[in-house]
Amino acid sequence: MFPETDKKTAHRVAERLKEGIENIKINGIAVTCSFGIAESSEARNLEELIQKADEALYSAKRAGKNSIAVSA
Repeated sequence: MFPETDKKTAHRVAERLKEGIENIKINGIAVTCSFGIAESSEARNLEELIQKADEALYSAKRAGKNSIAVSA
């Protein structure tokens, strides 16, 4: 969670994290990650915010993993 951060900035942060994680190898095995981004101003409460972020994460995974998706 990045308080007071809009989707565009959160995406840039996630991209930097993803690139850093891509460079990690554990016993010769590449590590990857996916991110789901949602903005609190688009949710009525914390539960809805988490749901939107979770949906975005699954969208990123469906896109081929090691990617970033932003909630609609």
